[in-house]
Amino acid sequence: MLARAGELGLDEDDATSRLSRLATLEVVDLDNGYVHPDDTSSRY
Repeated sequence: MLARAGELGLDEDDATSRLSRLATLEVVDLDNGYVHPDDTSSRY
């Protein structure tokens, strides 16, 4: 995911920070370099 962010011209450090924030908010799960919707989130 982070490599793809770099390919799209996004700063990888910024992408890492944003993904970490989404994981903290339980919006996504980060698993072996992949991003998945969080199954326990009440938002979906």
